[in-house]
Amino acid sequence: MTLWTWWWAGRMGLGVETMPISCEIESRKLRFVARLLGRRVKWRVRDSASLSSLRRCGIPSELVPDLAFANHRESSQPRDLTVVALVGSDYLGGEAVARLVRGVALAVKERDLPTPISIVTMHTSLSGTSVGGDLDVANLLKNQLSECDVPDVQISSLTSFDDVCVLCERASVVISARMHAGIAALCAGARVGMLAYEEKHFSLMRDLDLGEYVIPITSESSEISALAGRLVNADFRRFRESASRYRTQLIDAEIASV
Repeated sequence: MTLWTWWWAGRMGLGVETMPISCEIESRKLRFVARLLGRRVKWRVRDSASLSSLRRCGIPSELVPDLAFANHRESSQPRDLTVVALVGSDYLGGEAVARLVRGVALAVKERDLPTPISIVTMHTSLSGTSVGGDLDVANLLKNQLSECDVPDVQISSLTSFDDVCVLCERASVVISARMHAGIAALCAGARVGMLAYEEKHFSLMRDLDLGEYVIPITSESSEISALAGRLVNADFRRFRESASRYRTQLIDAEIASV
């Protein structure tokens, strides 16, 4: 429907430009449709995988960071908590959700991640939707951590992306399956590891030169714990510098007030 709208707008002589988006266009049929209906559109994409996807369609596009990077800020607060943002059964099967929860709990215990543990339900809190199963998996993780005798675990009540950024200003480590929770962590200068369920997560971290801090969301518990171990030993400056570079690119692109 979006492509049809853009096509009609172009036919009417209107200019159509996208904000930085992610897209995966795999089948030949979809590539043909995208090329036919999207050729009058000025495409902006937020990761190199999307850039390659459009290139295979014969559609030129511009790589521009996600607008959320405009929220980059410097923080002098003590880094004294861990933030976790997961997705649940809308994206994963029941066993995969259970393995994910066990893996994050193991990482918290085995790597002695700082407490309190603040669990963020991005879609539930910020969008008011149950899509993604964020709240369900948050409750599962909270119960699992309680069984592991991890003190001070809370599900945070946040209502805006800025709230997530403010929370992450105090985070030492952020483990996220939600792209924008990960971006909030980067904006706040925290060390973030992504649990990827879509190619855009891998692509974002590779584009930021942080590829060693993203693994599949279906990884074994030991791999999630190993990711947390890499984060604990990582230099904060790498993450701050990557986010700062993206903020500069947004300024240069002149599509957001930064």
